[in-house]
Amino acid sequence: AAQNSSLISSVMTPLSSPLTPKAKSGMAMASAMALHFFGYEFARGSNMALFTSSTLGFGAGSGSYYPLAMTFVSPVSMMLLLVYGRQLDAKGPRKALRNTTFLCISMLALSGTALAAMQYNEVWANTKFLSWTMSQLVIWASFVFQNSY
Repeated sequence: AAQNSSLISSVMTPLSSPLTPKAKSGMAMASAMALHFFGYEFARGSNMALFTSSTLGFGAGSGSYYPLAMTFVSPVSMMLLLVYGRQLDAKGPRKALRNTTFLCISMLALSGTALAAMQYNEVWANTKFLSWTMSQLVIWASFVFQNSY
Protein backbone atom coordinates (compact mmCIF):
# COMPACT_ATOMS: atom_id res chain seq x y z
CA ALA A 1 0.00 0.00 0.00
CA ALA A 2 2.90 2.35 0.79
CA GLN A 3 4.35 1.65 -2.62
CA ASN A 4 1.07 2.55 -4.34
CA SER A 5 0.74 5.88 -2.51
CA SER A 6 4.28 6.92 -3.44
CA LEU A 7 3.60 5.93 -7.03
CA ILE A 8 0.40 7.96 -7.06
CA SER A 9 2.07 11.00 -5.48
CA SER A 10 4.94 10.89 -7.98
CA VAL A 11 2.57 11.00 -10.96
CA MET A 12 1.46 14.60 -11.46
CA THR A 13 -1.46 15.41 -13.66
CA PRO A 14 -1.63 18.81 -15.37
CA LEU A 15 -4.47 19.83 -13.05
CA SER A 16 -2.62 18.93 -9.87
CA SER A 17 0.76 20.41 -10.79
CA PRO A 18 1.63 23.86 -9.47
CA LEU A 19 1.04 26.61 -11.97
CA THR A 20 4.00 28.49 -13.35
CA PRO A 21 3.99 32.28 -13.10
CA LYS A 22 3.30 32.47 -16.83
CA ALA A 23 0.29 30.16 -16.48
CA LYS A 24 -1.00 32.16 -13.49
CA SER A 25 -0.68 35.33 -15.54
CA GLY A 26 -2.57 33.76 -18.41
CA MET A 27 -5.33 32.60 -16.07
CA ALA A 28 -5.58 36.08 -14.53
CA MET A 29 -5.81 37.74 -17.94
CA ALA A 30 -8.40 35.27 -19.20
CA SER A 31 -10.50 35.73 -16.06
CA ALA A 32 -10.27 39.51 -16.27
CA MET A 33 -11.26 39.46 -19.94
CA ALA A 34 -14.25 37.25 -19.16
CA LEU A 35 -15.35 39.65 -16.42
CA HIS A 36 -14.75 42.61 -18.71
CA PHE A 37 -16.84 41.08 -21.49
CA PHE A 38 -19.63 40.18 -19.05
CA GLY A 39 -19.62 43.74 -17.70
CA TYR A 40 -19.65 45.23 -21.17
CA GLU A 41 -22.55 43.10 -22.37
CA PHE A 42 -24.44 43.65 -19.13
CA ALA A 43 -23.99 47.43 -19.35
CA ARG A 44 -24.64 47.81 -23.09
CA GLY A 45 -28.33 46.96 -23.05
CA SER A 46 -29.10 48.79 -19.85
CA ASN A 47 -27.22 51.91 -20.95
CA MET A 48 -29.12 52.07 -24.22
CA ALA A 49 -32.42 51.58 -22.39
CA LEU A 50 -31.52 54.36 -19.95
CA PHE A 51 -30.33 56.63 -22.77
CA THR A 52 -33.69 56.39 -24.53
CA SER A 53 -35.74 56.44 -21.30
CA SER A 54 -38.37 59.17 -21.14
CA THR A 55 -38.10 59.52 -17.35
CA LEU A 56 -34.34 59.69 -16.70
CA GLY A 57 -32.79 59.78 -20.17
CA PHE A 58 -33.28 61.76 -23.35
CA GLY A 59 -36.63 60.23 -24.36
CA ALA A 60 -37.97 60.92 -27.84
CA GLY A 61 -35.09 63.33 -28.51
CA SER A 62 -32.47 60.65 -27.86
CA GLY A 63 -31.82 60.29 -31.60
CA SER A 64 -30.24 63.73 -31.72
CA TYR A 65 -28.08 63.12 -28.62
CA TYR A 66 -26.80 59.73 -29.78
CA PRO A 67 -24.39 61.14 -32.43
CA LEU A 68 -23.07 63.63 -29.88
CA ALA A 69 -22.36 60.83 -27.42
CA MET A 70 -20.71 58.69 -30.10
CA THR A 71 -18.51 61.65 -31.09
CA PHE A 72 -16.97 61.59 -27.63
CA VAL A 73 -16.29 57.83 -27.65
CA SER A 74 -13.03 57.99 -29.64
CA PRO A 75 -11.36 60.73 -27.56
CA VAL A 76 -12.38 58.99 -24.32
CA SER A 77 -11.08 55.68 -25.71
CA MET A 78 -7.76 57.35 -26.49
CA MET A 79 -7.61 58.81 -22.99
CA LEU A 80 -8.34 55.42 -21.43
CA LEU A 81 -5.69 53.80 -23.64
CA LEU A 82 -3.12 56.37 -22.50
CA VAL A 83 -4.03 55.74 -18.86
CA TYR A 84 -3.69 52.00 -19.43
CA GLY A 85 -0.28 52.48 -21.09
CA ARG A 86 0.94 54.54 -18.16
CA GLN A 87 -0.34 51.89 -15.76
CA LEU A 88 1.56 49.21 -17.72
CA ASP A 89 4.79 51.20 -17.60
CA ALA A 90 4.50 52.20 -13.95
CA LYS A 91 2.96 49.14 -12.31
CA GLY A 92 3.38 46.19 -14.69
CA PRO A 93 0.74 44.08 -16.42
CA ARG A 94 -0.80 42.43 -13.35
CA LYS A 95 -1.47 45.66 -11.46
CA ALA A 96 -2.47 47.52 -14.62
CA LEU A 97 -5.04 44.84 -15.39
CA ARG A 98 -6.32 44.88 -11.81
CA ASN A 99 -6.50 48.69 -11.67
CA THR A 100 -8.27 49.13 -15.00
CA THR A 101 -10.72 46.31 -14.24
CA PHE A 102 -11.44 48.01 -10.92
CA LEU A 103 -11.95 51.32 -12.80
CA CYS A 104 -14.53 49.73 -15.09
CA ILE A 105 -16.37 48.09 -12.21
CA SER A 106 -16.29 51.31 -10.19
CA MET A 107 -17.64 53.46 -13.01
CA LEU A 108 -20.52 51.07 -13.69
CA ALA A 109 -21.33 50.78 -9.98
CA LEU A 110 -21.08 54.53 -9.42
CA SER A 111 -23.37 55.43 -12.31
CA GLY A 112 -25.83 52.71 -11.35
CA THR A 113 -25.91 53.87 -7.73
CA ALA A 114 -26.37 57.50 -8.76
CA LEU A 115 -29.23 56.63 -11.12
CA ALA A 116 -30.89 54.43 -8.51
CA ALA A 117 -30.78 57.35 -6.08
CA MET A 118 -32.19 59.68 -8.73
CA GLN A 119 -35.18 57.43 -9.28
CA TYR A 120 -36.22 58.15 -5.70
CA ASN A 121 -35.13 61.79 -5.57
CA GLU A 122 -36.72 63.66 -8.46
CA VAL A 123 -35.37 67.02 -7.28
CA TRP A 124 -31.79 65.81 -7.67
CA ALA A 125 -32.56 63.99 -10.93
CA ASN A 126 -34.20 67.07 -12.47
CA THR A 127 -31.59 69.61 -11.33
CA LYS A 128 -30.40 71.38 -14.48
CA PHE A 129 -26.76 71.73 -15.47
CA LEU A 130 -25.95 73.22 -18.88
CA SER A 131 -29.54 72.61 -20.06
CA TRP A 132 -29.35 68.88 -19.17
CA THR A 133 -30.74 67.28 -16.06
CA MET A 134 -28.33 65.53 -13.69
CA SER A 135 -29.79 62.16 -14.66
CA GLN A 136 -29.12 62.90 -18.34
CA LEU A 137 -25.53 63.87 -17.55
CA VAL A 138 -24.92 60.67 -15.58
CA ILE A 139 -26.53 58.54 -18.30
CA TRP A 140 -24.58 60.33 -21.05
CA ALA A 141 -21.26 59.91 -19.19
CA SER A 142 -22.03 56.25 -18.47
CA PHE A 143 -22.98 55.66 -22.11
CA VAL A 144 -19.78 57.28 -23.42
CA PHE A 145 -17.59 55.42 -20.92
CA GLN A 146 -19.25 52.08 -21.64
CA ASN A 147 -18.75 52.51 -25.38
CA SER A 148 -15.14 53.66 -24.85
CA TYR A 149 -13.74 50.78 -22.86
